[in-house]
Amino acid sequence: MKINLDYKHWLETKKDLINELKESETLIFDRIEPVYNTLEYYKEKELSDQEYNIFDVGYMYLSEQILGIENYIKILGSLTELENQSVTYNYLMDINDFYEDHDLEHDKPQFLKLIGKVEDLLLSKQPLEESVYEMIQESIEKYKDSSSIVEIFVEISDNLGV
Repeated sequence: MKINLDYKHWLETKKDLINELKESETLIFDRIEPVYNTLEYYKEKELSDQEYNIFDVGYMYLSEQILGIENYIKILGSLTELENQSVTYNYLMDINDFYEDHDLEHDKPQFLKLIGKVEDLLLSKQPLEESVYEMIQESIEKYKDSSSIVEIFVEISDNLGV
């Protein structure tokens, strides 16, 4: 299928960064690893419609995440600097995912403010403050009945045994 070929080509262009992330055993890769593992499992297979949908969503998500990692490496100056901020970075990505994946109704301004606050901490290379962590938890608590894309791919990769 064409998407498998597109993924393989994209993967070839990103293999150095992905390998560096895997080898560094960073929390940044830990967050996207279930998506990566699922795609690796499916990349050589003939896909059913359901598997195709899983692959498509995972590929789009992983490519967006790698692009974000590349951008923050450029901004912060190195992968090491980003790794030093991995907790803050992962929370920023979690909040962004949450914002994009949910109908937040009247909570959108609150989430945008929170995203800005966490990104400011990341860019200034400051640790995630306890008060910001609590704000994240309180904001997400209202929507606890739904799963994030990462949580869904953790389940898929577990079911595949990868």
